[in-house]
Amino acid sequence: MERIIVLLLIVSVLFYSCQIERNRPLNDALKEKIVRYIKVNPIKDINRKVYNKEIPYPSYHIYFDTIKNDTLIAIKLLPHLSSFNLLQSLKSNDSVQVFEEIKPLGYFFIDNSPVVIFDPNNYSEKLINRKNLKRIIPDSLQFEIGKINYHIKNYTKYYKFSKGKFIEIDDY
Repeated sequence: MERIIVLLLIVSVLFYSCQIERNRPLNDALKEKIVRYIKVNPIKDINRKVYNKEIPYPSYHIYFDTIKNDTLIAIKLLPHLSSFNLLQSLKSNDSVQVFEEIKPLGYFFIDNSPVVIFDPNNYSEKLINRKNLKRIIPDSLQFEIGKINYHIKNYTKYYKFSKGKFIEIDDY
């Protein structure tokens, strides 16, 4: 009888921990990188209306790509939704840079900050749980022609994810 109770307890704990893992939007190590970036590059309190026109709310963008069996990750705070892949410049070998437009997978929040994910080829499958992303990007994050836009001066943080570890990179 005691063995059955212990076995049920172990199964319950395993089931509960699997449920928690399934409900997490992203890997803990990636979350730590994003939280650190947000602390260094916070969204300042901004007036969302300028000259009686509403401006987009800034958001953090995470782009995924791959090169030489490694996953490349770029984290950037942008003044509005930007569908141009920032990682193309790391993959380019010449001085001409062509940026492809990609659609966001969805978004989630970290500490009330919107984080938009771009990964059309599923390179983030080990890092992000797509089921927990909100799929429809709100209009408040998107730029429209005729809208006024803030410019945000900050840097892009690049990482290489290889063999289960994050390596900060400046250039690939």
